[in-house]
Amino acid sequence: MIIPMKKVYLAVQNKDCREAMTELRDIGVVHIEKTNRSTEGLSKALEHRSWVEEAFGLLESYMPSKKERKLFPQDDIIQEVRNPNLPHLIMEINNDRQLLEANKAIHLIERERVAPWGDFDLADITGLASSGLPIFLYELTDFQFKSIPDDVEYIRYIDDWTTKRVIVLNKEIPGIKPFPLPDVRLSQIDGEISDLQSQIDAIDERMKYYARHRADIENARTEIEGVIEFEEALSNLVNVDGVPSGFNLSYLKGYVLEENVAELKNKSVENEWALAVTDPSPEDLPPTIIKSRSIEKIIQPLFRLLGTVPGYWEYDISIMYMFFFCIFFAMIFGDAGYGLVFMCISLLVGIMTKVKTGKVPEIIKLLSILSVFTIVWGGITGAWFAIPHENLPSLLRSLILPPFNNTGPLAEFPVFLQKYFNLPATVPVDELKTRWNIQFVCFSIALIQLVSARCYLISKILPSLTAFAQAGLILMIAGMYFVVLSLLLSIALPSFVIWLIVGGVVLNIIFGEQNGGNFFANIGKSFSNFFSIFLKIVGIFSDVISYIRLFAVGLAGSLIAGTVNTIAISSGGLSDGFNGMARDLFLKLAATSMILIFGHILNMLMGGLSLVVHGIRLNLLEFAGNHLGMEWSGYDYKPFALKQVKLNS
Repeated sequence: MIIPMKKVYLAVQNKDCREAMTELRDIGVVHIEKTNRSTEGLSKALEHRSWVEEAFGLLESYMPSKKERKLFPQDDIIQEVRNPNLPHLIMEINNDRQLLEANKAIHLIERERVAPWGDFDLADITGLASSGLPIFLYELTDFQFKSIPDDVEYIRYIDDWTTKRVIVLNKEIPGIKPFPLPDVRLSQIDGEISDLQSQIDAIDERMKYYARHRADIENARTEIEGVIEFEEALSNLVNVDGVPSGFNLSYLKGYVLEENVAELKNKSVENEWALAVTDPSPEDLPPTIIKSRSIEKIIQPLFRLLGTVPGYWEYDISIMYMFFFCIFFAMIFGDAGYGLVFMCISLLVGIMTKVKTGKVPEIIKLLSILSVFTIVWGGITGAWFAIPHENLPSLLRSLILPPFNNTGPLAEFPVFLQKYFNLPATVPVDELKTRWNIQFVCFSIALIQLVSARCYLISKILPSLTAFAQAGLILMIAGMYFVVLSLLLSIALPSFVIWLIVGGVVLNIIFGEQNGGNFFANIGKSFSNFFSIFLKIVGIFSDVISYIRLFAVGLAGSLIAGTVNTIAISSGGLSDGFNGMARDLFLKLAATSMILIFGHILNMLMGGLSLVVHGIRLNLLEFAGNHLGMEWSGYDYKPFALKQVKLNS
């Protein structure tokens, strides 16, 4: 059930705002409604967090491996690690490293340019030039080299496959620029590169040190999150207009559990706060807290995984959701063998976690229940790893219910229902009989689930007259159910179906708008919305027929499993029998086993994907959305409270 909340207004003087928010955080019972205002303190805190996040992102590349951590001494944490300005320091160090890397890259480019000429001394070249014997260096292409004038004297130097290097005496080669001389000799460039690399290595060692103590540094991130949360809470205080000068009041709006109202009142009296406590109005959207019984807690991990939280004014449908989800899970996977696999996994993981933590996770309990439903459904339909019915042991064949045994006429349809359902003239006998009955089960589940949604709504809105409109929708659902059976399963349409639909339409016209005011005027409103009633009928038809997806997905999984078995037997060579040497038989069994294991695991994974796409959709859209009117607009109750930070020493 959804726990009721109280709406509170808390007013304090502006000069006491920070002290008041600190006191409010200490008691930790008020969920503050956000105003999305920004303050200078919040902006600074957010800016600081961006520095922290960027700094810790830089440390990721310096994180040592587990093997390396064992080699590090357990040295004391220097005060620098606990420096609150450490993120800025890390960013500055990284900027210095980037400058060093850029400078090193420039020197490497220069070295690559100069290296082919060797480690010559620039003083020698300038000395010759001053004595009247200038020297020019050239890097030429093959074409340029062949076009050197005959009167130019040169010395051939080291060549490579693309470049000719020559030393020209006395004068330059016309039309070609000489090789630019470096500022320093090659050995000096190498020395500068080595010095730059040493500085980079020193920075890396420093960053590695910070990374080794990252667990201690992370406290800074936790602390800044606390500062941001406090500043956000402070920013939700709104100035009160029309207050005499000198008072300067601000107030905030929030929600608190009824059981905590007394504690908040005592704190307000103690600190001289102005406090107003009321019930939430329909325009408010308080946070949602669901008080779940033990059985309801099992489905909560799925809700958390999907991120679905019912709105405060919506409904807690945990029990109904879990019951139908179990049915959908069983029908989509559809195989008792798969159910046994899931059961073994849940038992194994459950025992391991029980031994380790002393309790079994709710998700494991849910998987166990889903496994039981799958085993039961697969057992009554004779689905055991897609093995044909005739090849199953007699014990497993005895579990199959007659409607799903692929033998005998469709007349085995339950006798107590035959007077309501006129069976088709053409009666399936083979596997089509099982398919026909499973489709009938799908549409019957649709009828039960959608009617249960409308009945639940009726229980919530009574004694409002609009409950009769919901009863009319139940009649429409029943009518559309028989229409779908007639269209898809060839069951003759009963004569009372038209009266179900007409009766549902009449009830919706009379009571659909009875929310107060003149009774007959409200009927007129309903007449003006007659087209929306027609759309409801179409929507109901679509919702009922949508449940055929349970049959289709289950059939697809069954066919894939059967194909896997066929491929495994034929590819493994077992279709030829068990004749031959023991070694050949072993290889055949190994090949067959690998194909079976891989194929069925892949099929189970595809079944899990189908469950998300189809099984969860039926619960969230057709059931909860279309017929309960739920928008899942809720959000979690998160009171403004002091977060405990565990410091590492």
